[in-house]
Amino acid sequence: MIKKSLIRLAGGLLAAVVAFSAVKPLPVQAYDWDDWDDWDDWDDWDDLWDDDDFDDFFDVIIIDDRDYEAEKKAAEKKKKEMEEERKRLEEERRRLEQERSNVRVNGIRVSTNSVSLSVGGSTQVGVQVLPENANNRGVTMTSSNSAVATVDMYANITAVGPGSAVVTARTNDNGYTADIYVTVTGAAAVAAPVQAAASRRDPAFCSTAASQILSAIPAGIVNLPAMTPMSFDASVANAMKARPDVTVVTAFPYQGHTYMMTLPAGYNLSARLDKSGYADWTSLFALRTSDPLIQVVAVN
Repeated sequence: MIKKSLIRLAGGLLAAVVAFSAVKPLPVQAYDWDDWDDWDDWDDWDDLWDDDDFDDFFDVIIIDDRDYEAEKKAAEKKKKEMEEERKRLEEERRRLEQERSNVRVNGIRVSTNSVSLSVGGSTQVGVQVLPENANNRGVTMTSSNSAVATVDMYANITAVGPGSAVVTARTNDNGYTADIYVTVTGAAAVAAPVQAAASRRDPAFCSTAASQILSAIPAGIVNLPAMTPMSFDASVANAMKARPDVTVVTAFPYQGHTYMMTLPAGYNLSARLDKSGYADWTSLFALRTSDPLIQVVAVN
């Protein structure tokens, strides 16, 4: 009888062990592992599982997957915010560097504020853009009266006729200006009888003149002095058409005086060629009263 009871008890214990091993353990985290040392008999487990309100789980935390996902999303959001802040700071740094490297013009100076010239004379005025390390140091030069004085991009002022004019230097950046007051004295153009036969027609001279016009600096002035009145041909007319920014100035003796005759930039010389293909300087001289674009002054 006792033997049978022992056999049944052993079988029951074996079945209990097998059943218990099949149960999946809960994911838990204990604050104090020493608590497990006190669970040294089956009565402790009985007290745990028989307790309806689970008070014995006070020191055990059941891990919740939802808490983990929330923490993960919060960490990702924080990382994204930090990356956006890093990009913003980098962009701000680049902007400040660009501002430091882009030095703007804050002023302009000229070497003199007044110039006195005789008709036919010229001078160059010094122009200084401030500060010296400005990025855009370009300057535009203009004259208020080109019949009195002209000016090129290098601040070379040429006296054309008697009177007054204001030459202005303006910075391309920020538009700062400086004025130069020009006074021109001398005799005005004197009418003289026209002698067309006095002009000389020289293809070699015309070829040289055309070459100088084509190779002139932007908005430049080409001076063509001669010991006798000359003539222009189609090559010169075509050169002026190709370079409408170039002014042509001739100087020649005629009937006891020396004259300076100016054909302004963009002048249509082709319209002045005669049937033989030439425009004599004396013929252009005669047109000065009917063609206001032709400027003639007596130098002496």
